[in-house]
Amino acid sequence: MRSWALGLLVLFCGATTLQAATDKLFCYYNSVAEYRNVAITDLKPKLCTHMVLQYTRLYPYGAVSTIDLPASSISKFVNLGKAAGAKVLVSIGGPEQSSSVLSSLMSIVSLRKATVLSIAALVNDYGLDGIDFYWRYPVLAGGNPEDRENFVTFLSQLKAAMSGKLIAISVAPTKDFFLSSYDIAALSSYVDYVNVMAFDLRGYWDAKTGFNAPPYPSTAESSLDEAQLNVDSILRGWISAGLSSSKIILGVSTEGHSYKLSSTFATGLKARTIGPGNEGVYTGTLGVLNYLEVCELLKKGDWTVVWSNIQKAHYAYKGDQWVSYESLDSLGVKIALALQYNVAGIGMWAVDGDDVKNVCGGGPFTLLDFVSIRVLAPRETGEGTTAAWASSPGTTIAKTTTTSTTTTTTTTAAPTGLPAVCPSSGFVRDPYDCAKFYRCIAAAKFVILSVQTCGTGLCFDTRYNVCNWKANVPF
Repeated sequence: MRSWALGLLVLFCGATTLQAATDKLFCYYNSVAEYRNVAITDLKPKLCTHMVLQYTRLYPYGAVSTIDLPASSISKFVNLGKAAGAKVLVSIGGPEQSSSVLSSLMSIVSLRKATVLSIAALVNDYGLDGIDFYWRYPVLAGGNPEDRENFVTFLSQLKAAMSGKLIAISVAPTKDFFLSSYDIAALSSYVDYVNVMAFDLRGYWDAKTGFNAPPYPSTAESSLDEAQLNVDSILRGWISAGLSSSKIILGVSTEGHSYKLSSTFATGLKARTIGPGNEGVYTGTLGVLNYLEVCELLKKGDWTVVWSNIQKAHYAYKGDQWVSYESLDSLGVKIALALQYNVAGIGMWAVDGDDVKNVCGGGPFTLLDFVSIRVLAPRETGEGTTAAWASSPGTTIAKTTTTSTTTTTTTTAAPTGLPAVCPSSGFVRDPYDCAKFYRCIAAAKFVILSVQTCGTGLCFDTRYNVCNWKANVPF
């Protein structure tokens, strides 16, 4: 079993501070934590370059909600962040915001204008440095195919109205979603940062154990889709799709995902599960345990902790409980990946899930401090530390190119003879070659995610989504 303490052996690359393009640290704080165990005044903004207060939603008529974030909380957050020299933003939207509401606000001209004016007023009223717009699934989850273009129009109008203020967007991580949901080339003109939420990749909904946010893929992924569920593939995907690495903020999470095992004799990766793990004492949510909850459990003992030297991530189990969580080791590997791909920085979701008050002995803000002194060098962190980045114990980060080798292609318009919107099956047969078929996002604007070809003498059968003998396939 590995030690939980911050005193884990860390291999520093010499005494000289390394210069890198990766020098931003976005610290997300979920306002509901103020009613749990972490108040705004507990935060340490000197560890961050950008402070982001989550979340405020939009009403269906375009106004910013005054219920989600009280004025007193926003003012307190702004004053704290600016006193430390950090940029301060408010996150608009969030996981509880209806995609159908956002789709309507983007598509109706009068509502879009009202939304832009409402957000600009929020920024001006509180002296914010900008906003983070969280819309994870444009087009999907109640949206419509026009969201892709309408979102760009909205951001262009918001940029004009906000007079030089920062605009960041928080987005879904994998190609399954982002190629259909976001016009990446167009978005790049209007946003300063794209916060790629490279976590929540696996959970109890899969009915089998898996890492929440591994740096690297397994050598035994069961599908091309699963092969995307890792930080390395996510970063390569966004860069190969046309997003400049200088705009990418790599999102890491203080929350892990927990499961209830189907059998206490099958405890490894891909073991069968029968639902979410027990809720934590702070998050109070089945299937979710934040860093503090995990470290307290491990500190009590009797847990078996396992490190994957292939995927560079930790999991732990005890009885029928199994959890994948972020550790200092896996964070070290992700910092190295961020530097390798020269992304703008790292975003921690959310700092209130860290060991804020040093309950487990790794130091206050164990995860955040670990990232801060490695990413913000040579910026003064306020803790008197000299920063130098380091890889994780026992790991070697090989330098690789960012050239994409995937066969996936993207288009902004459907090829001739193909539908404008994907069918419910998510697969489309080529109109000129029956052996060739495309995968796309069901019910979304047609964007090719992958191209596959059946074997000799076979055609793609759209009735069953399989390759079938040509004579048995209707046309």
